[in-house]
Amino acid sequence: MLSELYETIDSPSNYKQLKNYIMRLPRVNNPYFGIEKRIETGDSWYFEENKELSRACFGLSYSELEYLVKLYAERIGINNSYFQYPRITRSLKSDNFCDITGLWIPAGFPYISFSESGYDFAHVSLFGFYRHIGTMLSMGTNTVGTEMSEHETIEMINLIEHIDYYFPFEIVVTREHVVPEMYVQ
Repeated sequence: MLSELYETIDSPSNYKQLKNYIMRLPRVNNPYFGIEKRIETGDSWYFEENKELSRACFGLSYSELEYLVKLYAERIGINNSYFQYPRITRSLKSDNFCDITGLWIPAGFPYISFSESGYDFAHVSLFGFYRHIGTMLSMGTNTVGTEMSEHETIEMINLIEHIDYYFPFEIVVTREHVVPEMYVQ
């Protein structure tokens, strides 16, 4: 199905372009993200999320990740009527780096925060969070990870276990690539 949605563009580098699709990234007061298709109805149009494409780009769809993060916060994090940790967030003005993997998190891109900025694990990339959950699940039975998996998250857990680097022949962008002067002598 995905191959039907892609169109190859002739250019110096190879990439794919989706027709009638947009990538929606978080905005002020709204952490939602996803890949949405433009649906035309007569003389108007609206956008509808394509969960399969959202998963291909972000690992999980926004609603799936929101559910998983909320479940995590209820089980081993902080969850009350004022705030929760971990939570889905974004930095609209500045780039960050994942505190687990070192991956670059561009401004405007969603990430997971386990604490306030300036503290450990305040910036965890989606990939870093999925790897963290995968590690918790791989520890065997009777762990926090298996306690989370006892609920309606079995499909999400199967998705998380298969999330990996999609571009094995490309350079993974980390702090060393974005700010090389800090690392080159």
